[in-house]
Amino acid sequence: MTEISNQPTPAGRPPWLFPLLAVLLLAGPFGLLVWWAAVWMTEARRPEADLLRFAIEEMTEGDKAEFYRRLAQEVPHLRQAVPEPRVGYTLQQNVTKRVRGAEIRTNGAGMRSSVEYRAKAPGVFRIVCLGDSMVMGTGAPEADRWGDQIAEILHGLGQANVEVLSCGVDGWTAVNAAAYLTSRLSEYDPDLVLVMMLGNDISDGYGVRGDGQSTSAFSPQHRALGSGVMMSNWPNQFGVLEHNLLNAGLGEESRRRYEEVFAGWRRLEQLLAERDARMLFGVLDSHPLFVELCKAYREQVGMDSPMIVTSFFGKRLPHDPHPNREGHGILASHYLHAIAALDWLPVDRARLPVLHDGLELAATPAPDWGRVGALQRQLAFRVPEAIDGATLEPAEVRAFLGGIYPAKLDDRLGSPPYGTPKAALLLRRRDGARAVQVTVEVPARVELFPFELAVHLDGVPSATLQLVSVRDAGEHRITAPIPTGTAGPALDVMLRTDSYWTSIQAPKMFSYRLLDVRQVTH
Repeated sequence: MTEISNQPTPAGRPPWLFPLLAVLLLAGPFGLLVWWAAVWMTEARRPEADLLRFAIEEMTEGDKAEFYRRLAQEVPHLRQAVPEPRVGYTLQQNVTKRVRGAEIRTNGAGMRSSVEYRAKAPGVFRIVCLGDSMVMGTGAPEADRWGDQIAEILHGLGQANVEVLSCGVDGWTAVNAAAYLTSRLSEYDPDLVLVMMLGNDISDGYGVRGDGQSTSAFSPQHRALGSGVMMSNWPNQFGVLEHNLLNAGLGEESRRRYEEVFAGWRRLEQLLAERDARMLFGVLDSHPLFVELCKAYREQVGMDSPMIVTSFFGKRLPHDPHPNREGHGILASHYLHAIAALDWLPVDRARLPVLHDGLELAATPAPDWGRVGALQRQLAFRVPEAIDGATLEPAEVRAFLGGIYPAKLDDRLGSPPYGTPKAALLLRRRDGARAVQVTVEVPARVELFPFELAVHLDGVPSATLQLVSVRDAGEHRITAPIPTGTAGPALDVMLRTDSYWTSIQAPKMFSYRLLDVRQVTH
């Protein structure tokens, strides 16, 4: 039985005091911990949140450009992707870095230049040098480049109104260079464009990673093909430090690339003519066949611009295969003598640096088709009649035009490689061959199915392998008849599929493994 007392509580001790003290004693440490954590979280995260909010809401375009410049300055690589697939990339803007032994300063246009490229001032005669690393001046000081030496020479001859801009980026292809100036022609407003084209300029353009590093994992020109990239230095993927025959005009893949490149040059030439400007088309003498093919495709597309075949005669940098100041000087002199001979600038040729005795000023060369055929037959012997993917040889790898990657990085030649959505190779044409047999291994990956692989020979669809489900995975052989009417010393084999798989950490688009490619007579 509970007893209830009616006696009053002693003075100074309210009835709620003990419960309150108990709560404070028990909850106090925990409450203090919660308060401290809240303060710490707020103080620690507020600067990041404020910076992000400021960047989103308050930064001007100029602030953003400066923030980007500082960020780009901290990474070692130099390229910047641009949203034009046929241009691919420029250099990072407004940075100074040391690349291949030379200081590289870039301007707001993403070109190597210590001065900004702006609208042409009244009375200025503007020359634009257009190309790739040979225009950028890879490995050499900026002032040593042939474009800069042209300006130096002309200014010394009293042509103070001449301005020379160098628009070239290391790794650019001819498609990249022509597309860059074509889409900016009104802004640059050149009076004269001096083009320099090299033998590797019909490759696909490189892709660019987020840190400014170039990659052959994809080309912005053909994003739908994923890793189906075609490049003249493709054997490097297999550790073979030689070029393939992508630029030899052997087969449909190579011929189509020349047509695309020279269509771009022709388009630029036409637009320049509409602005009363001119173009001098220069080709670096890297291989006789390349030179003859440039003459042939220039004639095929109907280009009117004069053409010169130039060289720097091995005057290279000690640390880099690109020309040194003397080599660039030989190139500058050649272009200047050609311009003066064409009477495009009032320059006394006698006052120009001496033209190298190995160079000519013939500005309208005709292609030598007999020489083209002879050189192609000679080069075709560099590729085999058949390819065994399990035991690759350097000669077989040189037959790969692109889109074929080694299966093992530690044994690049010792196992069948992987094909991608587009893969191409060359075979030396075998007498009496009536068909090509392609043997592939389709991995048991569900994402590949339904699977379809088409074989094109010399650009003609010849056979297709179709598989329904993953139960059809394994080794398969495709026999593709060689189209009648095709000729030439080499046979172009191209494999196309839309089925691919990729990995979490190496996002190349792989498909089948290439086991064997050979020609048969039955």
